[in-house]
Amino acid sequence: NTDPLYKGDGTVTWSSDVDMNGFLGVSPLNFTNSSSLQFDFISQKDFIKFDYIFASNEYGNNQCKPFSDVVLFILTDLTTNLPVNITTTLVTPTNIRKNQFNNSCADENPNLFGTFIDDANALSAAINFNGSTIPMVASANIIQNHSYRLKIIIADRADVQYDAAVFIRNYIQTTGPENGILGNDIV
Repeated sequence: NTDPLYKGDGTVTWSSDVDMNGFLGVSPLNFTNSSSLQFDFISQKDFIKFDYIFASNEYGNNQCKPFSDVVLFILTDLTTNLPVNITTTLVTPTNIRKNQFNNSCADENPNLFGTFIDDANALSAAINFNGSTIPMVASANIIQNHSYRLKIIIADRADVQYDAAVFIRNYIQTTGPENGILGNDIV
C-alpha cells in the first residue's frame, strides 16, 4: 500500500459476473476483475449467517470517484431457482465511507466504516488495504433439508486497480457456531 503506482492487478478482459450485474442493474462493462466462490449445500438448520469484513484500496483518495468495488452474497433456492441477495446493504467504498479520509465527498453510512490505514501505518496493518468496514452480516432464513446454492461475488468497477477483498469469519453459522477451517479472525 505504500507504493502509489501499484494498488491492484487485473485487466479489462477479466470480465464481470452476470449474476452480479442482474442484481445491481448495471451494464457488464461497468465491472471488471470479477471473482466468485460458489457452492451447493443441503441445509441442516433453518438459518444461515456469514460474518465478513469488506476491505478496499479505494478508501481515502478514491472513495469519492464513480468507480467502486462491490461484494454480493447471492443465495438461490435450488427448488424455486429464485436468487436473493443476502448482503445486508450494498457494500462499496462509495456507499460506506467517512468524509474525514477524503473531504471531497460526504459521509455515507459512516457507522458501517471500520478502519482506515494511512501510508504511515501500512507496514504494521493486519491487512494490505486502505480501509475496511466493520464486521458485516449476510444471513437468511432457510428451509431444513432443502438444496441451496451460495455465490459470493467481488469485483472492481470501472477500473482494474484499487482492488478489494472480503474476509469471511472462520465459521459458517447456522443456528449456533460451527468451527470452520478458514483461519484466524482479523478482528
